Amino acid sequence: MGRTRTTAYAPGVRTRRLVLTALTAVPLAIGTMVSLPAPAHAADTDVKINEVETQDGIPGDWIELMNTGATAVPLDGYVLKDDNNANSFVIPTGTTIAAGGYLAFDVDASFGLSGNDQARFFQPDGTTLIDSAGWGTHPTTTTWSRCPDGTGGFSDTPVGTKGLPNACVSATLWPGGAAVTPVGSSNAISPGTGDVSGLAYEGGGTTAAGTLWVVDNGLGLLYKVTGSGAAWSPTATWNLNYTNGSGTPDAEGVAITDAGAAGGVYVATERDGAGPSRPAILRYVPSGSGGALTATNDWNLSADLPGLGANEGLEAIAWVPDSYLTAKGFKKDGGATYNPADYPNHGAGLFFVGVEQTGQIIGYALDHATSTATRISTTNRVMSSVMELGYDPELQLLWAECDNNCGGRTVTLDITAGLFAPTETYERPAGQVTNLNNEGFTVASRTECVGGVKPVFWVDDDNVTGNPLSTGTIDCSPGTGPTISGAATSSKPKTASGWYAAPVTVTFTCTPGSSPISGGCPAPVTLSTSGADQSVSRTIHNGDFAAASATVSNLDIDLVAPTAKITGVKKGKTYAAKKKPKCKASDALSGLESCTVKQKKKGNKYKVTATATDNAGNLTVVKLTYKVAPPPKD
Repeated sequence: MGRTRTTAYAPGVRTRRLVLTALTAVPLAIGTMVSLPAPAHAADTDVKINEVETQDGIPGDWIELMNTGATAVPLDGYVLKDDNNANSFVIPTGTTIAAGGYLAFDVDASFGLSGNDQARFFQPDGTTLIDSAGWGTHPTTTTWSRCPDGTGGFSDTPVGTKGLPNACVSATLWPGGAAVTPVGSSNAISPGTGDVSGLAYEGGGTTAAGTLWVVDNGLGLLYKVTGSGAAWSPTATWNLNYTNGSGTPDAEGVAITDAGAAGGVYVATERDGAGPSRPAILRYVPSGSGGALTATNDWNLSADLPGLGANEGLEAIAWVPDSYLTAKGFKKDGGATYNPADYPNHGAGLFFVGVEQTGQIIGYALDHATSTATRISTTNRVMSSVMELGYDPELQLLWAECDNNCGGRTVTLDITAGLFAPTETYERPAGQVTNLNNEGFTVASRTECVGGVKPVFWVDDDNVTGNPLSTGTIDCSPGTGPTISGAATSSKPKTASGWYAAPVTVTFTCTPGSSPISGGCPAPVTLSTSGADQSVSRTIHNGDFAAASATVSNLDIDLVAPTAKITGVKKGKTYAAKKKPKCKASDALSGLESCTVKQKKKGNKYKVTATATDNAGNLTVVKLTYKVAPPPKD
C-alpha cells in the first residue's frame, strides 16, 4: 500500500499522518548521483533547495537539492536542517551532485518538516547558510517546488517530482476521453477496507468486455471481476497464501502473461501481513468460485532488495514479452544484450516490478522450476514513485503510473538504445477532478477498440466513494487477429478412398496479426494410431487476446493390413488335376478393396499367390504350392 495523501479528497486541508512507515537505518539519496572529485572551482553556492516534501511523502519527509552550475559539487558532510538548529541531517561521505543534477534526501529519521517551518542547507560547519526555503502551512496538494528549477520562487504544486525536474509546466493531455465514471456496486470490492491496489486486464478476444484481476493489499485478496460499462462486480474472491498454505501476502500489484490467467496470476507483494519487509513475486492458478489459494511459486527478492521500508517495497508488476524485448535490442545491467535462451524455465518474457521507495523499475527473469529470480535490468526513477506498471501490446510500450503523490500522472516508456526510457508523460483525464490515490491502472485489450476508443480502468486505494473502480477511455486503432491453418502429410499418400496407411503429421501455419502469438505457432502433431474420422484442433491467441482456431479433420488412418487366405486348394496336397483356388480376405477398418489370385505351373507343381488390398493400400500376400499327379501310363 503506497502512502496515502490525506487531502486527495479534501482540497485545502492537509493533515499530517500520525503513523509513519519505519525508515531504514541509512537514509537514501535519490537522484542524479556520481562519485567524482570536483574541480577546485566547484561552487557550493550553485546548489539550491529545489523541492520539499513536508508530509505523507515516500518514504517520509525529504528535501531535494539541485546543482544549477556547470560543474559537479561534492556534498560530503554538508548539513540540512529545519527551522530548529538542534535538528540536522548530515549528507553522507562520498555524495556528489552532478552538474544540473538533482538529489533528494530522506530526512524524516533526523527531523520532521511541519507547517510554518523551513528547509535550510549549510556548509559542513553547520552554521554557514547556503540556501533556505520557508512556508507558512503545509502544501495543500503535494510539495513545495521551485519554478523554474533552481532559480524560481516556491509554490504549492500538485505533482511531486522527487529527484527529478519539477513539474513547472503541464504534461500532455490524457490521450482519450475526458470523462471518468465510477464502476461497480457499492462496497462490492474490499468492503470497508479501501485497500485495493493493483489491476490487470484479461481480454476475451472480442469486442465484449473481458476480466479484471484485482488485488487487495490489506486482506491479501485476489478478485476476479467481470461486467461491462458502469456495472462490474466480483464473481470470485480468493484468500491468498504463501506456498506453505499460510500467511497474508500484502498484495500490491497483479499481472498476467499473454497466456491469460490460465498461465498463472502473478502478484507483487511487500510483506506478510504487517510484518517486516519481504518483497516477493507470487504465482497463483485461480479456479472455481474462490476460497483459499496457495501460491505455486514464491520468488523472494529480499536479498536483491535490502533496506526497503516494510510498506515501501514492490508496488507494481508487469509482464513484458521476449518478442518485444529482443526486437528492441534490450540490454541488461552492464550493457550486454539480453538473450532469453540464457534463462531457462523463465517462460516467454520478463517480469518488471515497481519499487515504491526508490521509484526504480526492475526487470527479473523468473525460473519457474527453482523459484529463483535473476535481475536483468534496473531503470531509475521516472516519477516520484511507481504504483502501477502494464505492458501495452497495441502501442508496444510500458505504462507506469504514479498515484496522488504525482497528481495521477502516467508515463509511457519504450526501449531506446537498449534501455527503457520515458517517451511521454500524461496528465490524468480532466473528468477525474479529485486527485485520487489511484494505485491501480490497466488498459483493455485492442479487440475492444470501437469507434477509436477502448476502456481504461483505475482503482483508488482509499476508496473514498465506495466504488474504488473507475473507468474512462483511451484512444486506439482496431487491430487484426491472428490466423492459423493446418495441413496433413504422410509418408504414404492418401488413397482414392481417403485413407492413409502410415502415420499422419498435421503441421500448422500461423500469422500473428497486430501482436505476437502467445506461445508461438503450435508444434506439429503426429497421429500414429489407426482410426476413422480423426482430427487435430489448435487454438491460438495473440497479445491482444484475439483468438483463431484451425481443425484438420476426416483423417482416416488404417495401419493394419487385411487378413487373407487361399481356399479351394491345400498346401502340399497332390491333386488329379489343376485346381481353381480362390482368395478370401477381410479388413475391419478401411474395408477390402480387392483380393486376387494367381498361380504359376512349374513341372507338376503349381505355386498359388493371393493378394489382398484394403482401402488404405495395405497389402497381405499369402502363398502355397500344390501338385498335380501325372496321368497314368497306358
